Amino acid sequence: MSDAPPPSKIFAPGWVHYCERAGCTAWGAFGSPGPRGETVWHCKEHDPNGGRGSEGRPGIAPD
Repeated sequence: MSDAPPPSKIFAPGWVHYCERAGCTAWGAFGSPGPRGETVWHCKEHDPNGGRGSEGRPGIAPD
């Protein structure tokens, strides 16, 4: 395993995003507003909205 940052930290953050939880390498399908207005991404397991993203609807990841 490489110590390189995941692709979301290098390439097109609007298109490639992994879960922001430290140590998690799952796809970040669920976005919600971050503390500075940016979108933060989480996998279903780590989504603070219970796998609903910021839309509050199960299985729907916001743009």
